[in-house]
Amino acid sequence: MFFAVVALLLSLSFICYLALSTTPPKKPHGIFSLPAAYTSYSSYLQMSNTELARMRTSYASIPHPHKKLGYAIGYPGKLNRLAEIYQKNAKVTRAIAASAELQFPQEIASAKSELTSQSVFGWLLPPRTRNSYATTASLVRVREALKHFIRDWSTAGDAERKVIFTPILDVLRYLSKSTSLSTPYTSGPYKSLLIPGSGLSRLAYEASLLGYDTTACELSMYMNLAFRFLLDETTTNAVGQHEVHPYAHWFSHQRNSWRGGEDGEGEGDQNSLTSFRGIKFPDIVPRLTDPQKTGNGGSLNLIEGDFLSLSKPTPGYDLLVTLFFIDTSPNILSTLNHIYHLLRPGGLWINLGPLLYTSSASYPGAGGSNLELSLDEIVRVAKMVGLDVVGYGEDGRKIGNGDVEEDLDRIPECFRPRTIPCEYTADKSAMMRWVYEAEFFVARKI
Repeated sequence: MFFAVVALLLSLSFICYLALSTTPPKKPHGIFSLPAAYTSYSSYLQMSNTELARMRTSYASIPHPHKKLGYAIGYPGKLNRLAEIYQKNAKVTRAIAASAELQFPQEIASAKSELTSQSVFGWLLPPRTRNSYATTASLVRVREALKHFIRDWSTAGDAERKVIFTPILDVLRYLSKSTSLSTPYTSGPYKSLLIPGSGLSRLAYEASLLGYDTTACELSMYMNLAFRFLLDETTTNAVGQHEVHPYAHWFSHQRNSWRGGEDGEGEGDQNSLTSFRGIKFPDIVPRLTDPQKTGNGGSLNLIEGDFLSLSKPTPGYDLLVTLFFIDTSPNILSTLNHIYHLLRPGGLWINLGPLLYTSSASYPGAGGSNLELSLDEIVRVAKMVGLDVVGYGEDGRKIGNGDVEEDLDRIPECFRPRTIPCEYTADKSAMMRWVYEAEFFVARKI
């Protein structure tokens, strides 16, 4: 009888142990939270090697004659080289995680405790660690952050930044020429600037160098931890100090094999480059307090949180810039309303970006968009809430299109709406190029 009871208890304990080990813990902080970002950066190498193991298994499954052909062209060596590159990238991701541990000790300790489960009968079975954040989606977010280091903070990202930053910075330079600039489209002075969805904050940094008191707001802690890694003088203190191989994991659309072309800085002939190339960053060392900013009267402040939860300063922001942002909102109407709310009367909203929605209908439960508006619908709604979009008629159509008529000469050239063909964290050596026809416009709060 005694042995039967012990056997029953062991069985119940093992069942509970398995249940607790396989049931994902609750994620009260969300998929872009500090616990999610920290554990994903910490698990980058593990997740990458798991993916690589699947690639090796796939290769092993092909017929033997085909494996011989693969060996002849060096495919197993390519996978071995990919493993080495993952180790190199992991130096950066581990450093980001280590920096987070120092900056958020209590939160990280709490996150670690949430990832450790204990069986009901802890005296019988040891605790088992689980990582529900270490998913394919988490790995994608870490890889996106690595690509943003290149887009925002390397010489290899210069060309891409120039295309999308210049229209915005041109407006900021125009407005900074006079402290009391006043036209039918402006009512200066303009000093305070908010950039929601700031990512790794290069645009915010550049705006602060022009003399603006710039607030960068970013929800994703994947981006915030990466930017903190750049700001921290103990982790980043020299130009070109770090190196990542941001495109190595993507074998599709590659012109060249992995051999050669790995030491380039993203420069030169695309035919000489491979997806395995390493790229150094940063091209400049950013700091929140920078003599160049303070000399121009500018400043840079960071808010790590949801744009929609921001409170309005008195009397409101002079300027609000959205770059590749408005289509990320679950409810774009809430975003437009909040843009209007945060601006002071006469304040300007500067927008550049596409309309790439993640549909809630197509991806239920993924936090996608509940409302997907076309450009003309966005312009019409903006006008309804009190944002006069420069160069557009009441029907949401650009000046010069169809029935809309207005004297374009009255609009400052840098304010005029236009289409900007551009890319986003693109691999310029790849055979496929994803080019957005992004729209640029300026709106004034009435």
